[in-house]
Amino acid sequence: LLKRVVRLLESRDITVQLRATDVILNCALDSENRDALRSLGAIAVLIANLSSSSRDVQSDSMGALMNMTAGDDHSILTAREGGAVPLLVQHCGAKYPELQRRSAGCLMNMSVAQEVVDECCSAGGVRSLIQLLTSSDKQVQANAAGALFNCCALEEPSHELRSAGGLRLLVSLLSSRDTDIVYHAAGALYNACLLVDNRNELTKINGLKALISCVGNSPDYVQSIVAATLALCAENNAMNVPKYAMESSEFVIRRDV
Repeated sequence: LLKRVVRLLESRDITVQLRATDVILNCALDSENRDALRSLGAIAVLIANLSSSSRDVQSDSMGALMNMTAGDDHSILTAREGGAVPLLVQHCGAKYPELQRRSAGCLMNMSVAQEVVDECCSAGGVRSLIQLLTSSDKQVQANAAGALFNCCALEEPSHELRSAGGLRLLVSLLSSRDTDIVYHAAGALYNACLLVDNRNELTKINGLKALISCVGNSPDYVQSIVAATLALCAENNAMNVPKYAMESSEFVIRRDV
């Protein structure tokens, strides 16, 4: 059945493509199905469909890729080798929130791999993700901040985050009522503040005050990352906190078909 569905991804009929993509989107929630779909070449076809003339096909293909790459190192590697990263960065610049949401979500899932982060930086992805922090769509903000959380585990994107004004935007998200946004923003700040220059910049823009203010009734895992960032800035002492957004939560898409 899955083999037939993968073949239908290449149908010339957009409706058939969409139906097949939605089946894969749901099937990819199961790890055994993900393995089977990957071995059948589904990821390569989904990547090809990111360039479809149909915005719906583009969006659903990213949704399926998002589920395929959620916590799955093999799928992340296959997607990276298949050229997904530059296309996903390109879609971050789309004017449609759904495309922004899913492209940033895919990059969040995939950016636990250093090679993905390197490609993302080369393709201008860090600046694209920073721009998405200003979106009025909360899920776009959460996914973009989550991707930056992961990317800033490396030095180059952390430097770029500061130079492009990303620290200030992340600080502004700490006042959000959305827990995912706050957690990912605080996590990105923590990783970024592993660099001394970023710690100094965060202090200049009153980021420490914002971190303290956002704790309130936040869940323990949010309070933990905030406390770690404050300690890092105050004592240059990195604490044991999750390095990647995906270590704390899994972002997948579900759709009835």
